[in-house]
Amino acid sequence: HLGTPFYRPIIEAAARNDLTLIIHPGGKEGTIVGTPALAGIGPRFHGEYECLICQVAAVNIASAVYDGLFVEFPNLRLAFAAFGFDWVGPAMWRMDAEWRAMRIDVPWVAQAPSKYIAQNVRIIVSETDALPEGALAEITAMIPPSSILFGSNTPFDSDLSWVDTLPEALREQVCHGNAVESFRRLEAIAA
Repeated sequence: HLGTPFYRPIIEAAARNDLTLIIHPGGKEGTIVGTPALAGIGPRFHGEYECLICQVAAVNIASAVYDGLFVEFPNLRLAFAAFGFDWVGPAMWRMDAEWRAMRIDVPWVAQAPSKYIAQNVRIIVSETDALPEGALAEITAMIPPSSILFGSNTPFDSDLSWVDTLPEALREQVCHGNAVESFRRLEAIAA
């Protein structure tokens, strides 16, 4: 969990240097001591792993919010790549509902988790080929526009036509504006 002391030096360094920390699965999620476990006893098959990997991102986002990382480091930005994105809206709603019901447990979390997510978390979207027809508009409407960031492991082999289906303002934000904001430190270094 990103909020645990084990990751504190990395979190502090990213915040201190105004860098976005990118979290990407490595294939060992749920099997290394101290990492969030995937649901059930598996995964035994790669398909199970792919279906469950979003849990690792959700657990780490919840940890960052509820452990107060964004309160302590308001400029900290976390980007989650290769975890999918269709789960983000429902996870935010659930985090907000639990925060409203149990705020006494986390008094340092001063605003709804969805507000911290909109300000500090980026979800990197590379492909949408697994989505049902027409689902992209519904899913992106559930996620703060500031949190959606385009990225691709294989831009030459992927079908990126989904980008053209986004409303123009959102397309500009997803493909350019959010990247500039998220990686602004790199722009300053290059100048």
